[in-house]
Amino acid sequence: PDAAPSPLEATGTTERAERVRGALRALPPEQRRAIEAAFFGALSHAEVARTLGEPLGTVKTRIRTGMMALRDLLYPFIAAESPPSGEELATFARVVLPFLPAGSGG
Repeated sequence: PDAAPSPLEATGTTERAERVRGALRALPPEQRRAIEAAFFGALSHAEVARTLGEPLGTVKTRIRTGMMALRDLLYPFIAAESPPSGEELATFARVVLPFLPAGSGG
């Protein structure tokens, strides 16, 4: 069989990549730069801190905060593509519920 992706798979990959790029553009610039350096530049947190000239704790916070924002921005698309299993829902609840604002019912 042909190892190349089908046109449908290629379209899906392109759409997912555009969603990720759009979500990254929605982040504050300092979070976006830190995430891009860490994930696309394959740098450790310490290397990102040196590259950006920022304290290590600041970089770690920006990456974590940005990743949480990306999760929130991209979750509707991920959830629509593949319904979560019961185990995935339980994991998501453990991760998300502690971050719900007070008085939100969670």
